[in-house]
Amino acid sequence: MKQIAALLILAAAIISCNKDKGNYSYEDINDAAISGIEPHYTKLLKDTLRIRPELTFNTITPDAELDFEWVRIYTDASNDSSRKVIGTSRNLEYKLADESGRYNLFFRVRNKKSGVQYQRRFTLTVQSSVYEGWLLMCNVNGFTRIDMVSKLPGEDRVVNDLSAYSTAPMPPLKVPAPSP
Repeated sequence: MKQIAALLILAAAIISCNKDKGNYSYEDINDAAISGIEPHYTKLLKDTLRIRPELTFNTITPDAELDFEWVRIYTDASNDSSRKVIGTSRNLEYKLADESGRYNLFFRVRNKKSGVQYQRRFTLTVQSSVYEGWLLMCNVNGFTRIDMVSKLPGEDRVVNDLSAYSTAPMPPLKVPAPSP
């Protein structure tokens, strides 16, 4: 038994003295800074979210060497099924046609050569434009139309044809003739 233990110790000593032939030529990565993205955006349903980020690298890197991905995750969802890729180009133009709510968004940039990935997280609140405000009954070419002055944080916005924001639009109704 002592001979086996001694043999194991001798084998471990021989193996531990083996020269390491690993590749240890390290290179600095092309570090990036992402700017031009606000920490939080508030938009209305049916608006378009437009973001044009600025990328600053240690060395010049053309966009052709980069992969871009914009990801949206609904914060109230209990699983990952709410994850949706909303863009794959450097600049984002995204029509907010989904439901209103609060979202986490991620802008990811991956260098195709090195595989190094950079990410910027921000939030988006999508509000319904018909949440709070004043309703206006309008006569447009003899047909009724409901408009709204919507009270939003920091501004009031006129929403023409409220029916267009509904999933069940109102049919056109004739304005009744004035009584004699």
